[in-house]
Amino acid sequence: LEFNIHEGGMTKEQAISYMMRGGFQSKVEAERNWDRIALLPGEGVYAYVGFQELLELEKQYRQLKGADYSRKEFLEKVLSFGPIHLRQLKKKLFP
Repeated sequence: LEFNIHEGGMTKEQAISYMMRGGFQSKVEAERNWDRIALLPGEGVYAYVGFQELLELEKQYRQLKGADYSRKEFLEKVLSFGPIHLRQLKKKLFP
């Protein structure tokens, strides 16, 4: 959606209609999302990029632990640091 708004020529009306139909949003919610998308290009992909980076950290952690790897242990360790930037998380996971 974001790409179509910024690069594909999707109009405000088309985007709002799409969000209402496909995203089950009210008109007010869709208009708010339009404003956010229009004012903050690229913001919608932050979570996806962060998730991909976290998957890469998990892959590295799994390689480090080998047969002792446990996804539960990895996630508990990640969560134990609280809200933290991924660069700092990497330093804590791999001192």
